[in-house]
Amino acid sequence: MRRLWQKILIKLGIRRPPFPPERHIPLGPVSKVTFVSGEYPLAKLYGDNEITTSRYTWYGFIFQNLSEQAQRIANFYFICVAVVQLFTDSPVTPAISIIPLVFVFAVTLIKQGYEDWLRHKADRCVNHVRVEVVTEDGRLSTIKAMEITVGDIVLCRANDTFPCDLLLLSSSEQNGECFITTASLDGETNLKRFVAPELTKIYDSPDLLARELRGSIICQQPVDDLYTFNGRIHLELSDGQKEVCPIGPGNLLLRGACLRNTDFVYACAVYTGQDTKMMLNSKGKRTKFSQVERKLNLYLALILCFLVGCSVMSTILSFTKAQSGSWYTPPQRISAWIVVQTFLGFIVLYNYIIPISLYVTIEVQKFVGSLFFEWDLNMYCQKINERAKVNTSDLIEEMGQVEYLFTDKTGTLTENCMEFRRFATATGEYSLKDRKLFTVLEASTSRRASGPGDMEPELGKEIELAPSDSITSDSVNTSEQLSVKSIHTLLIVLALCHTVRVERALPGEVKKLGKKKRKRKEVATPSKMFDGLNKIREPPKRGSSALRRASAAQAASQAFRESRRGRKFDVDDYIYQASSPDEKAFVEASRDLGVVYHGLDEVGMHVVTVHGYAVRYRQLDILEFDATRKCMSVVLQPASLKNGEADEQPPVIILCKGAETSMLKRTTPDPEEYKQLASYNDALCEGLFNHTGESAGMDSEKTMRKVTDFASCGLRTLVMGARILSANQWREYKSELDTARGQLDNREQALKIIYSKIESRFMLIGCTGIEDMLQEGVPETITALREAGIQVWVLTGDKEETAVNISYSAGHFFQGMNEARITKQEDLLSCNQELDKQLERIGEAKRLNEDEKFGVVIDGQSLNFALEIPIRPKFIQCCLEASTVLCCRLTPLQKAEVVRLIKESRNPPPVTAAIGDGANDVSMILEAHVSFGLFGKEGRQAVRAADYAFGRFKFLKSAILFHGHTYYIRAGGGSNPSSGSGGSAVGELICFGNLLMITIFITVNLKIYLFSYNLTWIILLGNVLAFLLNLIMFVFLNFFLFPLETGAQLFGTWSVLWGGAGLGTSWIGMIVLVLLALLPDLILRALTDQGWQWRLAELERERIEQDGGQNAAVVNMRMASPIEVKDAFEVSF
Repeated sequence: MRRLWQKILIKLGIRRPPFPPERHIPLGPVSKVTFVSGEYPLAKLYGDNEITTSRYTWYGFIFQNLSEQAQRIANFYFICVAVVQLFTDSPVTPAISIIPLVFVFAVTLIKQGYEDWLRHKADRCVNHVRVEVVTEDGRLSTIKAMEITVGDIVLCRANDTFPCDLLLLSSSEQNGECFITTASLDGETNLKRFVAPELTKIYDSPDLLARELRGSIICQQPVDDLYTFNGRIHLELSDGQKEVCPIGPGNLLLRGACLRNTDFVYACAVYTGQDTKMMLNSKGKRTKFSQVERKLNLYLALILCFLVGCSVMSTILSFTKAQSGSWYTPPQRISAWIVVQTFLGFIVLYNYIIPISLYVTIEVQKFVGSLFFEWDLNMYCQKINERAKVNTSDLIEEMGQVEYLFTDKTGTLTENCMEFRRFATATGEYSLKDRKLFTVLEASTSRRASGPGDMEPELGKEIELAPSDSITSDSVNTSEQLSVKSIHTLLIVLALCHTVRVERALPGEVKKLGKKKRKRKEVATPSKMFDGLNKIREPPKRGSSALRRASAAQAASQAFRESRRGRKFDVDDYIYQASSPDEKAFVEASRDLGVVYHGLDEVGMHVVTVHGYAVRYRQLDILEFDATRKCMSVVLQPASLKNGEADEQPPVIILCKGAETSMLKRTTPDPEEYKQLASYNDALCEGLFNHTGESAGMDSEKTMRKVTDFASCGLRTLVMGARILSANQWREYKSELDTARGQLDNREQALKIIYSKIESRFMLIGCTGIEDMLQEGVPETITALREAGIQVWVLTGDKEETAVNISYSAGHFFQGMNEARITKQEDLLSCNQELDKQLERIGEAKRLNEDEKFGVVIDGQSLNFALEIPIRPKFIQCCLEASTVLCCRLTPLQKAEVVRLIKESRNPPPVTAAIGDGANDVSMILEAHVSFGLFGKEGRQAVRAADYAFGRFKFLKSAILFHGHTYYIRAGGGSNPSSGSGGSAVGELICFGNLLMITIFITVNLKIYLFSYNLTWIILLGNVLAFLLNLIMFVFLNFFLFPLETGAQLFGTWSVLWGGAGLGTSWIGMIVLVLLALLPDLILRALTDQGWQWRLAELERERIEQDGGQNAAVVNMRMASPIEVKDAFEVSF
């Protein structure tokens, strides 16, 4: 029966069929037409590519939203009371409960409906993007992205975002490579290289794909790991033979990634819709409740118990103590229904203990608070012309209770921009500023950075880099010439030791691209998404890429020739494309200082000009960077003349850059090796060779000192080295290297051995410091949040070393903090042992010094084991013992798991907040209690998913420390039961009821004044108008008989209450009642203010001791009054 029911649901399309163990996908348009998928067709088995992030559907919105609102205890209670009033003999009119209830429900329904409409609108924009697919007749057809199905071959052009997970088949490059950015997935901004399988890279046109491509793809079913993918291609050749080719993560283009520096790619859809890795790493939108609302529900439950108890007692007394002889209580027969009806009547009478006006007041207060949040000019970002945005007003007071803040790194803390700031050589230290070079005074280098962002050293004179003849002359070197020579040597190393590609636009292409850009702006609106569907477009050709490469090669050759003739050459149209942002920063900074990298010329030589003097090098090999070696090397051979004649066997130069921990242990240079360069007349050879016979490089001690200085300023550091080999030595190494690369077994170990032979005996050329540009105000904001008692955790998908460097520069980590690294753990046992080791280390340090600070660093691989149940408590303890935590190489789901880990670390759970700017942060944003999205460069997914959004990270200080704290106090005061009980009815005792109602009105307003630290004219005007309105209403109803029940009851009561013999009694009673009601609050306010005086005096003493009299702008927000917060903000801004 169960199977039959499942088949019916699958047949109706309500439920998806179960996945087979492996995914079989047709390869090629013709193969898709003839493909047999088994019991279910591909469209039903794997679905289409539609993305849904909304919560409601148009046909079920009202019912689903009302059911969600009814789950709130207060709403459910008032619904029950309204039903009782409708279907029983209620002592009061049902309209008193129903009208406010409908208002509350309507406001919430409209607000949540609008928010979900925005999500539907965003989904529509994504689903209706136009994509090009190859048809079976060899043409390109334009369809909507949501119509892509598994097996479709999609054409993606330069700068397009991939609409689903695609298997790369071919590209505009002959070798099948393409470059993409995955910043929206893992936070990494560098270019990543992907390569098409060897069997399919020749199919580079729709005609070939439709006519010759036959086969199938067999791969694993979708998993959420971004870096896991395996499968194989079965290809049918034209001669009837079949070939099999393995595929892996290097062939899979993920949804959300963007194609860069490649004209086009053809790729086959393997995972679509909700099966893509991006969607598997995203959580669904859920309803969030603030801590104030949760506590209010708890108090409501207790009051309900009290109300039920009073109703039961009153029901019992009404039947046991009834006066049967009274004329106004006619005798009645007692039955079960009469007892129940009496009990429900008392429930209705007592239900004013929980006034519905309280919830109306809170909803209105939150709505007005959200408006003030959006209107805050301190949170307006002029750079992107965006003001703060509120997606939900339910959590504005929750910001004031945040204990843990989880933040992304790339695009959230940083600007995604690298800047080459400082470097050191054997002759001194230098700093770049405004494209000029200055010396750095020794006094400033010996001074440690006093805080995050203190990176500006004391500069000396400007260095004028001499033209090339000064570095090639045979005259005696002066001190200044030696400095220039060492600087040029380092800059040439930076201009050659990389994998940067030089691109140059073709004539007329700039204008064409400009038109294309304007056209894209025109079609960006959703209403025009349908334009051009089924429109045939011309397929791209590989010729344009070849022409651009040829243009760049011609430019390099021309630069070499012009330099030999003494002419200048324009390099303004050079575009450097790098897989590493560091390398791009190095090459661009070298160009600004006169050392220009021109790329490969027409004969395959690397061309570099040093102030117009050209040198060429032949690249023999590249030893790519890996995390174990922490360095990369380029093997070059100079093409310069030896004593004016060509040398058949010039020496080989190995240039290497890497982390200091890797490079310093490889430095044992042999001075005899460098004598081979004595007769070569180019800048690099002369820079490496010193005529005095002494080493031209830096010593290890000085290098380490400079690296430490750079790192203390938050700069990312690298060390540069060089080694000279004879041609015969390199041939031996090259033979061993090729052998190791060709091994199938123990390949990594063999490569490690030969790498260690080649990358040794280096001479240290210098060290560099690059600043990963932080957003303005990031260090100050993190410091302010930390001093306010909020722990800041950084969760990023970036590499470990990069993340650590940014943590120091952002103030997340600080100098003097000990690092507890839990990284590169291979299994559960080793991770458990490392946690025990770090816990013991932290405990021992804290026993010796209670103020010892630790920062935990953990990567995604180790986190998988740390979250396992057996060692999960140890990991929580380690994190809670530390001052701060940095998690790197995380997937989007791992970010959410870390947030959930802290939410479950104790009871009651701490309030968590998350902030990010990309699609990879959405899961973390949805998991946190309150979330913030930044208007980032990689889309608006985070902004749509977050509760609040703004333009810069520094606005968190205003959002949390001001708006959150302020509205938490206001919500706490507004949730006081007395604040919503001003409209309570008191039955038939009209005069006494009027007296109580006026007394309550005055008491509530005086209590608001009593706990207000900053009264504005708006508050005062509102209260005066409200008091006058009540007064006018009572006076009017006293003298004029209004044709309503309430008006008739109030007729003449003002004269009775406030005139004649009862005048004195009323006034005395009102004054006594007000004083008695406010007496506890007066005592509490007096004690509280006295406590603040003690606290402020303590803060003043701490400020004098720690800051030497400077202003301490940040105070502990959990112990600060609103006036103190305001004063702190005036100082900080």
